[in-house]
Amino acid sequence: MLQPAYLFPQCPTSGSTAGNTGQRGTHHFGYKSKGFNIIDDRTFTYWPLCGPFVPANRNDHLQSIPGFQDLQRRFPHLNIGEVIGDAGEGVEEVLRFIYHDLKALRTIAPRRDTEDDKPLTCLQRGYDAQGNPLCLHGYRLSFNGHDYQRRDSKWVCRQRCRHRCQPDITLDLAASPDAQPASTAHDCPFRKLEHSLGYLVRVNLTLPGGNIRLARDLKIGSPTWDLRMGRLSYAESRNACQARRGVKRSPWFGRANSAKASILADILTNILNVARFVREATQAAAHSVSTGT
Repeated sequence: MLQPAYLFPQCPTSGSTAGNTGQRGTHHFGYKSKGFNIIDDRTFTYWPLCGPFVPANRNDHLQSIPGFQDLQRRFPHLNIGEVIGDAGEGVEEVLRFIYHDLKALRTIAPRRDTEDDKPLTCLQRGYDAQGNPLCLHGYRLSFNGHDYQRRDSKWVCRQRCRHRCQPDITLDLAASPDAQPASTAHDCPFRKLEHSLGYLVRVNLTLPGGNIRLARDLKIGSPTWDLRMGRLSYAESRNACQARRGVKRSPWFGRANSAKASILADILTNILNVARFVREATQAAAHSVSTGT
């Protein structure tokens, strides 16, 4: 999981008069700390690892790939199974790197486009605004699971047209007079009873048609997706820890010194995690001895 934290450096006061001697400098919006949080679901905690420390005017997604490459160099045995991030990470370069190089699940919030809400665009490209594949008649396909070996996801129609007369995506012919309506669902060859799952679509790196922006390994908006995406709150927890340690407004001047302050705050968070685990284990052991279990 990755999320930036912004640091406000304290510039030294200008001048040498007695009136401003000892005063704090003016706050400036200066640096961005890219943090990589390793989520430990077994202990309901996270382990922050420092990443790129750059000026705040640099785009956030430009630091993702160099940051991951640095993590692989520092921790060669670290197995990254999933990457959680907001829509700022949903650019094609980052999504392609996660799929090909990290071989991890892409739990990245989708980036919106103005064409996503147009029914004609959705029917022509074969998927809706959330990246859910569609059949030729406008019915959304059902997510049938992710294959971790082949690294693709299966989507099937399950013959929804036999139970629903109205498609999920309908074309307004009055608003789009040039559009040609597709054949009716009754003519679909996958409607026959021998095709129990019906129409099948595989999503790997891309969606049908080569789109990467909305291609995901899990169904966006499903309970599983919302549960996994909810762990993005750990990123805000790291930001809160940085503020608690007093480094959101850097106590030192300069980029190098501000980076050291951010790193020390992450190290302190990890150390306190270990101390908490030791305390909880000691209390659990004492409770077991006192109860005779």
